[in-house]
Amino acid sequence: MKAIQIEEFGGPEVLRHVEVPDPSPKLSEVVVNVKRSGVNFADTHASRNDYLAEQTLPLIPGAEVSGQLSDGRRVVALLGSGGYAEKVAVAKSQLIELPDGVDYDQAAAGLLQGLTAMALVHRCARIEPGETIVVEAAAGGTGTLAVQIAKRAGARACSSVGRRPRRKRSAVRSSRRASRSSSPSPFISCSERSSASPPSCGASRSTAARSARS
Repeated sequence: MKAIQIEEFGGPEVLRHVEVPDPSPKLSEVVVNVKRSGVNFADTHASRNDYLAEQTLPLIPGAEVSGQLSDGRRVVALLGSGGYAEKVAVAKSQLIELPDGVDYDQAAAGLLQGLTAMALVHRCARIEPGETIVVEAAAGGTGTLAVQIAKRAGARACSSVGRRPRRKRSAVRSSRRASRSSSPSPFISCSERSSASPPSCGASRSTAARSARS
C-alpha cells in the first residue's frame, strides 16, 4: 500500500510517499480502507518529535481517518499514528460507524477537533444555558466548532481571533448561522485579542465568563 512516512524527524521536507506492507491486524483490530485522512496541527509536532508522546521511526503520521471496512460499513476512527496511508489497522473499540448524513470528508475533518471542542465546552467550561463563554482563536477548526457547540447548549459565545482576515471569516460564518435561525444569534464578536486566561478543567463553577482556548 502507499503511505506518507518519515524516517527522520523534521518539517514537511522529511515526508516521503512510499510503498509499505499492508497492516496485519491483531485479533482485537480490523483493517480500515482509508478514504480520507485528517490533517491536524498535532501531526506537525509528531513529525518533529516535540509533542506530548515520544515518537519512533519510521513513522506514518495521522491521528484520524474515515473509511470503509471489508463488510462495507463506513467508519471513522482515532489513531495513535498511521493515518496517512491507504489502509490502517484499528482497534474495534475505537471505531465509530458513520450515519447516512455524514460523508467521509466531514467525518475525517470533524472527529478530533470536534471531540476537543466538546471537552472544552462541556467538561472544562461546564457551560450552562444563558451563560457566556469566551472562545479564543475562534476562526480555527476547534474554535469554530466550540462556538457552535456552545450555541447549541444555549450559551452566548464571545470570540477572539488574532488576524483581521480571520476575524472577517469568523464574522461571515456567524452571519450565515444567524440568517438560518429565526432567533437572535448568541454569537458576539469581541476584541481582537482577549486578555483573559483560560481556566483549567478544574476551574471553579463560580467563574462568570469561562474561556476555552481552541
